[in-house]
Amino acid sequence: MTSIGECAFQFCDKLLGINIPGGCTTIGARAFANSARLTAVYMPDTVTSIARDAFEGCAGVTFLCESQNAAYQFAQANGIACRVE
Repeated sequence: MTSIGECAFQFCDKLLGINIPGGCTTIGARAFANSARLTAVYMPDTVTSIARDAFEGCAGVTFLCESQNAAYQFAQANGIACRVE
């Protein structure tokens, strides 16, 4: 899988955490929007593009990043908690 498509997991109340697979490069618009219970997202270094609204409405989410990668930069720019692991 190289991308997570637009609205793929929007309003998914069963998601608590997700491990974005290595090789995924793009997270589309509103991909996880309003998944209110989502608290942790592992972001590999392969992710280079995240839509501005991909995590809209996910107030308690934290990104777990491999390094200060594109996902880390996105989190910093958008007020999302982030830990480098």
